[in-house]
Amino acid sequence: MLVKFIDTKGQTIWINPVHVRAVQQRKKVTEILLPFGGSTFNNMSGVIKVEEQADEVAGRISEAMPAVMAYIPDDDSGDDSGGAAAAVMAG
Repeated sequence: MLVKFIDTKGQTIWINPVHVRAVQQRKKVTEILLPFGGSTFNNMSGVIKVEEQADEVAGRISEAMPAVMAYIPDDDSGDDSGGAAAAVMAG
């Protein structure tokens, strides 16, 4: 689930929590560090600054994380059908 933040410039930014590398407090501003920036996303840097406490930001990001983030290897069926991973994706 995407998480809505308003940066220090007043822009609304929706963040995919899976891509957040770190959250750090810098005085009254919290920085959300992402693994990309520059021309890949509207010339935005990989740091989003918000005027919220770091623990609140981290809590919102944690709540929005998918319940299952584990890697499930293929079973060795040999038929390239996707095996266990396909079964999990199917529900």
